[in-house]
Amino acid sequence: MADDGGVYDVVPFSRHRCCRSWHPTRDAPGETIDLDLPDQMMMDGGVVGRHGGVDGMPGKVDGSVAALEMDWWKMAAAASESALVRIGTGYDLSVTTFSPDGRVFQVEYAGKAVDNSGTIVGIKCKDGIVLGVEKLITSKMILAGSNRRLHSVHRNSGLAVAGLAADGRQVVSRAKSEAANYEKVYGEPMPVKELADRVASYVHLCTLYWWLRPFGCGVILGGYDRDGPQLYMIEPSGLSYKYFGAALGKGRQAAKTEIEKLKLSELTCREGIVEVAKIIYGVHDEAKDKSFELELSWVCDESNRQHEKVPNDLLEQAKAAAQAALEEMDAD
Repeated sequence: MADDGGVYDVVPFSRHRCCRSWHPTRDAPGETIDLDLPDQMMMDGGVVGRHGGVDGMPGKVDGSVAALEMDWWKMAAAASESALVRIGTGYDLSVTTFSPDGRVFQVEYAGKAVDNSGTIVGIKCKDGIVLGVEKLITSKMILAGSNRRLHSVHRNSGLAVAGLAADGRQVVSRAKSEAANYEKVYGEPMPVKELADRVASYVHLCTLYWWLRPFGCGVILGGYDRDGPQLYMIEPSGLSYKYFGAALGKGRQAAKTEIEKLKLSELTCREGIVEVAKIIYGVHDEAKDKSFELELSWVCDESNRQHEKVPNDLLEQAKAAAQAALEEMDAD
């Protein structure tokens, strides 16, 4: 609006008796919009608009008031858009929608499902890969060993699942299919890098179309091929990286800190089993999650480079060592 000293209409406003904020009155009875307007820009009972005076009374007003009003509406629009972006309103209805700052909220929400699950850990030792899972027990009636989160994909590879277990089973099924088809065509086990790329592409596919939803799970994939032991982590977005050590779930930050303290290049898988057990017991939150089941698997020279569950005797030794370390830490 130009500062032309013209005549201005009125937009009726009334001040709310509780919050003292201004509410512009609409044509429809009882329909209002809550706006927190600055007092210096309002007058009790009305606001100046074009072609009218205050409270609907005809008359002229200074053009600076109109300019002030226009500045306020610009600021209000910017603040409103910023608030919508922060809370995702309007931008989180579809996985194909980007927010103005480049975020895809549906993918971020899928990541929350992973962040709220039990911790999974994978480490690359000098002779192989060790995978560990903190499988939270939600009911005492659940049979031990059910609803596994460690899966064998092929003879030489396996993966751990964090997040929604049902989504994880779908990813595992696709990984098994890819590995089997590769061996059928090429006559040799699928390289771990190729398997990780195929699985990551499949996960990413579900972030591209509005009729699909992202997988609410993340996986740590480990295997042994002609290039030696390999460890990859795949996120709900389809992002995949190769790691020396990786963690997902509730205790991921603390687990990563503990992994960084290990000399992985000097660690054997037999020693790595104990370290992974210590990490999972250490990051477990007893206040929120009362009980859990420890799952461990490896693919290494000792397992003939095949992905297998850790033998029960080694599993029990690792549990005992982890519990002893935890008690010693509590005593200090």
